[in-house]
Amino acid sequence: MVAARLQHATRVRPAQRRPGPPTGLREPGLLGDLARELAADALAGRSVQSGVLGLLGAGRGLTPSGDDAICGLLLALGAVDAPGARRAHATVLAEVRPRLSGTTSLSAALLVAAGAGYAVPDVVRLVTGLVAGVVAPELVDRVLAIGHSSGRDLLSGVTGALRALDASLEPTPQEGACRG
Repeated sequence: MVAARLQHATRVRPAQRRPGPPTGLREPGLLGDLARELAADALAGRSVQSGVLGLLGAGRGLTPSGDDAICGLLLALGAVDAPGARRAHATVLAEVRPRLSGTTSLSAALLVAAGAGYAVPDVVRLVTGLVAGVVAPELVDRVLAIGHSSGRDLLSGVTGALRALDASLEPTPQEGACRG
């Protein structure tokens, strides 16, 4: 048997985030909620250890669902040009790296690649589009078709991270403001 690379990885480029959920995406479900909580903790400067431990290696297959969600989260945070997103990305990656032996070797390699901003071209285009708030439905379909559930799980991580980022950017009411 000969192994061959079918696609070359490309890299996400940090860009400004246009907040708001893009149309045409379904709710990310429990996995997306876990990714959102992990990203929210990282963005708020809280410990991410329990979130990473809860996802890393969780699920079946060569790339467990939790790992795919972490890949999506890392790609999304790495694609946003904002200090908070960069800090959150570094925090999650620092917690993931020493735990790579807790998952499959293929998944560990994909986590390292996602941490550096690399993924297959369709995933990079989708993440870039989601950050900009514009997504082509056919691109979503191509990413969802990756693996048995990897595309769906990766998208859950991306959308969870972007929802946490959007929530962290929402203006908070000013203390002492006039309540006329």
